[in-house]
Amino acid sequence: MRAAMGLCAILLSSAAIAQAPLLLQHPSLSATQIAFDYGGEIWTVPRVGGRALRLVTGEGRLDAQTLDGKAPAGVATIAHKLGKRTFAIVGEARDQAKVSELFDGVYQLRSARLSEEETLTNARELLRERAREMAGKWKS
Repeated sequence: MRAAMGLCAILLSSAAIAQAPLLLQHPSLSATQIAFDYGGEIWTVPRVGGRALRLVTGEGRLDAQTLDGKAPAGVATIAHKLGKRTFAIVGEARDQAKVSELFDGVYQLRSARLSEEETLTNARELLRERAREMAGKWKS
């Protein structure tokens, strides 16, 4: 019994050590802002310092339902009223004409070359790739 509990404790402590720390990752600079990934979410902070703001709201599919009052559409509407650019990184986007009225750029994780299962399996890396694409446009 003691041996089993000791093994269990070793396994639990190994699992805790194996977890990745929530560090600031993938910083991207503009003239006035720093964007970065922290804990799997995108944040910005003024280059001169100040309070970081989370930029991401979750949405797997951007479509007519999203545009009819869900959080991403509301955030984009308010941002445009304030003269801010808006971008969306989503699993899949539909209704491109309507979406492009609200967002300055839409980046999809899913492509014609990937199945839904492949997209889900590779979501972390696909999200990083799309975030890099978005950051490149955001800088301009």
